[in-house]
Amino acid sequence: MLTKHKLNTLISIENISSNLLIENFAISRSDFFKYTDICKGLPILVPADPDICKFKECDTFFLSDSELMEMYYGKVKPDYIGFKLSFNSNKFLSSWTVRKEFTNKLSKISKLNHSSRNKIQNLKSKFNNIAAFQTRNIPHFGHEAIIQELLKQSDHVVINPVIGPKKTGDLTLQALDKVYRYLADTKYNNQISFIPIYAQMFYAGPREAIHHALLRQRLGFSKFTVGRDHAGADGFYDPLEASRVINENRDKLQISVFCHPGAVFCKKCKKPIISDTCCHNHSQLLDISGTALRNSLKSGTNYEYADLEMQNFIKREKLELFEK
Repeated sequence: MLTKHKLNTLISIENISSNLLIENFAISRSDFFKYTDICKGLPILVPADPDICKFKECDTFFLSDSELMEMYYGKVKPDYIGFKLSFNSNKFLSSWTVRKEFTNKLSKISKLNHSSRNKIQNLKSKFNNIAAFQTRNIPHFGHEAIIQELLKQSDHVVINPVIGPKKTGDLTLQALDKVYRYLADTKYNNQISFIPIYAQMFYAGPREAIHHALLRQRLGFSKFTVGRDHAGADGFYDPLEASRVINENRDKLQISVFCHPGAVFCKKCKKPIISDTCCHNHSQLLDISGTALRNSLKSGTNYEYADLEMQNFIKREKLELFEK
């Protein structure tokens, strides 16, 4: 059975073998600790899973829970959901051979990533400045405010979610692809694209914000965006900490990063805005809820703060929105 942890292992193997994250591959304990420098991103580890890989004991090394947590999350809290989702082993590999029964799945991951990298390269031949926006959601007006701001700063915006293990209730890639294609054709004059990429998510907040910026830099983007509680979960990090860490390390990144505190609807401006970009009182600012949009999509009702024609398109096409 291909568990979430096994899928993450195959994704890490692909990211190493394709050279996408080869610079972050930690092949030993000493190599692992190089990444205490946050500007190097996160170490990519391959768990010593005998179900997936053939290996020799001399090709393994051990890291404790506390060492893993301190490196990825900056603090030790073993019940953090990000740690539980990301790690179930303390033994890792410097060398391996993938077992035959997993080569087809590895090939599918590699095929999507190869296709995505080619699409990004094709866009680079057409546009000078391409921005990446990481989201795995049907867009509400808050998302669109961020997209529109990115279009002011670049020539083209790619919705570029990091994808990996799926769970019940996640939005399907097929639905996201069709929705963003619809918006590209009808609303954005093909100034946006939807191009996902397989890479492991660690829910490591500010450290992962740096890692994600480096990933987009290597993919060829000129701009990336980091928003409120980027790559966080369960209130583990301060919502603005990722932006703070990016701002402290801008001179060490070769990619421009647009940091923002999220988007809201201003009743006075009568439009969605990036938070803190208008002078009106906070009582005039309304949160735009992704959860409320999801609930509306599930119930077949309309959500006030998302594009009505897009919602009608979803109903008309009878899209299978959620993973079962």
